[in-house]
Amino acid sequence: MKPLLPLLLLIVSLFGPAGPARACSCALLEPNQLLEFAPTAFVGTVMEVPAVAARGGGSVAYTFEVETVLAGEVPSVVDVTTADNSAACGFEATLGTRMAVFASDEGNGVLSSGLCSTTDADLAIKALGPGTPPTGSSGHGPAGAVFDWQAVWLGAGGLVVVAGVWFAGRRQS
Repeated sequence: MKPLLPLLLLIVSLFGPAGPARACSCALLEPNQLLEFAPTAFVGTVMEVPAVAARGGGSVAYTFEVETVLAGEVPSVVDVTTADNSAACGFEATLGTRMAVFASDEGNGVLSSGLCSTTDADLAIKALGPGTPPTGSSGHGPAGAVFDWQAVWLGAGGLVVVAGVWFAGRRQS
């Protein structure tokens, strides 16, 4: 029985379940070369980092305050999704980190970037110029987020109902 135990362990270790393998390797590209793959670029500061509990789910979102737009249109505050770890080519940043982000629009204004699509902010500005100010919209949400008129109308309708009930109560007393 003893000679079978090492053989059994070897078989289990070779053919047993394994998690997905992850590795990320980046080519060193200049900022103007990064624009070929990610047509939206900005320099910003990380305002909000994903919670530790959010990691391990595939992707996370960082919130940036945008200082200058180097390409495309970006609001003054934007969320950027990335893989949840650097082994899967996700960028990692701490609160207050200033960086240049080169991103792609994944649809509906959601920006996505990765480890290979970020660089030093000053290097990007030197290579691409000072950029332009961000668009006037702000708040969390993806770039180009649509204003929610339905919420405004529902809120206004609720106020009208409350005012009507209040006036009706005053008339009866």
